[in-house]
Amino acid sequence: MFKQGFNQIHEAVTIKDKSKLYKSRVVYIDKHKLDSDGKQDYRPVQVQEALLSCYHSMLKRRLVSKIKINQNQFAITPSGILLAKHKLALAIEGGLVAIKFDVKRAFSSVRHELIEKMLIEQGVSNIDSRYIMNQIKARWSNNFHQLQVGINQGCNLSTILYCGFSNQIMEKTQAAKDQNGNSYKFALGFIDDMVVITTPDKIQQTINETIALYKEMHLEVNTEKCECTHPNFFNKSGIVNFLGQDFGKTAKPLAKQITDNLKKKFDGYAKLDIPNKDKLLLFCQCIVSACNYGPLIDVAEHCAENKQLYQEIDKQLMVDMEEILHSNASSDALQQFAFDFKCQGGLGIILPGAYYDQMKVDQIQKIDYYIRENGDQITKSKLEQIIGKINTKMTKSKNFFRDTRKEMKIQEKMSLQVDDTVPKPGYTLLGRRRMDNTAFQYMINWVFNNVRDTPIPEICELCKKPYKEGHEQDCKKINELNIAAHDRFANFLERILRKRYQARKVCKDNDNRLEDRTKPDISIVVNGVQIYLDIGITWDLDKYYALKEQHYRDKKDQNGNPLKIIPIIIGKNLTIHQKSREFLEELRVNFETIYEEIGYMISTSQTHRAELMYRKKVVQRGEKHSEIDVEKPSANRFASLADSDVQFKRLTTTVKSLITFTKKE
Repeated sequence: MFKQGFNQIHEAVTIKDKSKLYKSRVVYIDKHKLDSDGKQDYRPVQVQEALLSCYHSMLKRRLVSKIKINQNQFAITPSGILLAKHKLALAIEGGLVAIKFDVKRAFSSVRHELIEKMLIEQGVSNIDSRYIMNQIKARWSNNFHQLQVGINQGCNLSTILYCGFSNQIMEKTQAAKDQNGNSYKFALGFIDDMVVITTPDKIQQTINETIALYKEMHLEVNTEKCECTHPNFFNKSGIVNFLGQDFGKTAKPLAKQITDNLKKKFDGYAKLDIPNKDKLLLFCQCIVSACNYGPLIDVAEHCAENKQLYQEIDKQLMVDMEEILHSNASSDALQQFAFDFKCQGGLGIILPGAYYDQMKVDQIQKIDYYIRENGDQITKSKLEQIIGKINTKMTKSKNFFRDTRKEMKIQEKMSLQVDDTVPKPGYTLLGRRRMDNTAFQYMINWVFNNVRDTPIPEICELCKKPYKEGHEQDCKKINELNIAAHDRFANFLERILRKRYQARKVCKDNDNRLEDRTKPDISIVVNGVQIYLDIGITWDLDKYYALKEQHYRDKKDQNGNPLKIIPIIIGKNLTIHQKSREFLEELRVNFETIYEEIGYMISTSQTHRAELMYRKKVVQRGEKHSEIDVEKPSANRFASLADSDVQFKRLTTTVKSLITFTKKE
């Protein structure tokens, strides 16, 4: 299918012949600054169809092998941001001056005839050249009007096309010689961001020559936004911001830049009217990821002061996370919860301060590899000195975040690393299932406070009877909650085991009522052998598992053959019995999926509990006709209560009772 689609895209003489294959939409991203006319500036980004984006990725790989790119253009180099900043830091440290040039609307100003000329000179095939030119000429126009300038941002081809187009600027800069025949400048680039390195006595000459080179390519330099590490040029700040980091004698450390932006970003997410679980997901995916990359690309010298700055970021992240969790826990406890792997009971978040040493090792590894591969010189003694400051074993890593998460997965798959007595809420809190605030807070309480250690009430809040020993087994209201949780997990197991093991429900209506507690719930067939699963939810896992085993020890089928019945015992403290978990893993039930469902099942039962309490208070209020405060359950409970028909009926009953009472009032 892909091959057929690629061929149709490639063989079209013009885009108009196969217009549906070239569909894309434009997204305007706020630059948070004003343009030259004093209006809010936006960056147009093209979002393409999956098939077209995939084809452009394939075409980009062909162009990379054809188009000549200067070795100091790091846009297509692995770890390019780190390497470009590293070379810039070395140049400034060596007494050279850095000049950053800003080009007005760089991508939108590229002349198409120059792109076509570059493709021909670089030996790109006629078919590929024809396709590229047709694509960039019709990039924005709905009626495929032929545009004459600009290449689209957001496309996989735009990077390599701009790098090839602007390559002669970098080549001519590097080839420049003074009167004695010595080189006095060179350029460092990352797509359209370019910094020219020169000697202090050649600054003005370099500025004039570089602006002239841009003018030859029909590009305009915005001198108001240009920067120089020498305090007498351009904005006279003596600071150059290159790829998100300031360079210069008075430059602010990258860690402090991240800290300044952290609170602003979090305030925006905290104001969103969404469930706390969704806020936590956004926090981990957007807020944390916007700052934990710092040590990987921060080229500041490794020292205790710099490490401490990133540890301060960890503390600020914990303050922000506490606004979501409302756990009343200490900063150290929060950080431990965030840092621990999910299989250890944490969230598995990669914090910049906690992983600082490992990240710096990974950074040095990449720099060292680049030096050896490209012959770029750096003193070996200095590199060894930096490594000596870090008490971490050197390891090979292509992608730090990917490799670290892979290590987490390895530990999760090793049974010896799993402690089934420890609740593992991270799988549910960062999982795919929606959860209201009541269920979310119940899980957080399990992390930082033992819910079962709370004082036992004298009166049951559901049935209003004395709360004596064994009341949880006798109370019909509590049993109703337990049955709902039990049935939810039974549905989950039956669904994921149905196709592979012919799973079916054996309890009547999958409703394990009080008189049916000692009957199995699900039947499966494993290698021709029928096995029954009996699900139980309790506080004491070992005791309940032993009781189940004893009860089923002598059970036989109609033919007198022993029945094989496996207890699946779930703890109300978000755990599962070790033998039950190991058996499910033998059935290829994903470890992460098991704990995600357990957390969702137990925590959402608290939403049902809050609903029952609320419904009872409403009834009492209607009977007494008194004005008493009624605590409503979370407004977002509807998302989790509508997961099944039974829950939806409960929700409907609650809403109807509210409407009836409102009319009476």
